[in-house]
Amino acid sequence: MAKKRCSTCRQAKPLSAFPKDSQKPDGYGYMCRVCKKAKNASKAGRTADKFNKAKSRARRGGARKLRLNDRQWRKICQETTHCVHCERPFGKDLLPTIDHIVPLNRGGEHVRDNVQALCLSCNASKKDSLEEEL
Repeated sequence: MAKKRCSTCRQAKPLSAFPKDSQKPDGYGYMCRVCKKAKNASKAGRTADKFNKAKSRARRGGARKLRLNDRQWRKICQETTHCVHCERPFGKDLLPTIDHIVPLNRGGEHVRDNVQALCLSCNASKKDSLEEEL
């Protein structure tokens, strides 16, 4: 039985442990299924971490209402397929980040109607500006 070494865990495993990929020279992906699943799970965890950090900033910023929960944020991410500003599509390489339309330090609330999904570069360039100021 043919074996291949996973580029992540460095273990030699049978070819059946690797996803098929017609673009690779041998027809199989570089990472085994177990490592690929762990990598994808860590991406989902990073998105949740970003949400929790935004929630903490909202509390420190004095937001009176903290009614946006993780489930609502995931729904916003599912409904929004591209960045609101630059219109680049979200995907594996471009993850959505939470942006407050009216920034928390300007009296904005941490509620569904005051958040939008932006890519990291657009969110960083917006800083604490209002839409009209851009």
